[in-house]
Amino acid sequence: MRLLSTYGYWAVLVFVAIESTGISFPGETMLLVAAIYAGTTHQLSLVLVIAAAAAGAILGDNLGTGWAGRAATGCCAATGAPSAWRSAG
Repeated sequence: MRLLSTYGYWAVLVFVAIESTGISFPGETMLLVAAIYAGTTHQLSLVLVIAAAAAGAILGDNLGTGWAGRAATGCCAATGAPSAWRSAG
């Protein structure tokens, strides 16, 4: 709870972003705790908590799919073809 009260929306964004990259991380738990915290203390806006979670999900998905996905599959940046296709021929 201290992390949420100190960093607020940024904590939600980072936790959800890390989870959305594919790393096992408690992003949904942070979102649930932030929503309850916003509803009970009124120190955070529920609309902004949702916006931070959406931004984190989009950012994490792009990072996980774009950079990590290319590194894992060995795609060539110039042609977009996997390395196995480039070596044939």
